[in-house]
Amino acid sequence: MSSLSSLAVSVEPARADHLGQQLYDRFKAEPDTLIVPVLDDDDRPIGLVERNAFFLLMAAEYGRALYARRPVTALMDKGRGRWSSRARPRSPISPAPC
Repeated sequence: MSSLSSLAVSVEPARADHLGQQLYDRFKAEPDTLIVPVLDDDDRPIGLVERNAFFLLMAAEYGRALYARRPVTALMDKGRGRWSSRARPRSPISPAPC
């Protein structure tokens, strides 16, 4: 059985002091990137920025004007769990009976 680390793709993290515009440019240049982790100054994960949620905020009325110059910490999801790369995926789910 595969481990999560064999299934995951390495993604360059963003820093807490990166601006929304920097992340906007990155998502635009990397269309396959769906989630970017955010690290603090001690290289600890403090949150995630999910591509679709990010673009919804930026596309809202005044969104780009509000968030382009703010740190990505204002745009990130802080509530995500922490995962070990040694965790094993669950077995496939059986289809529900008809």
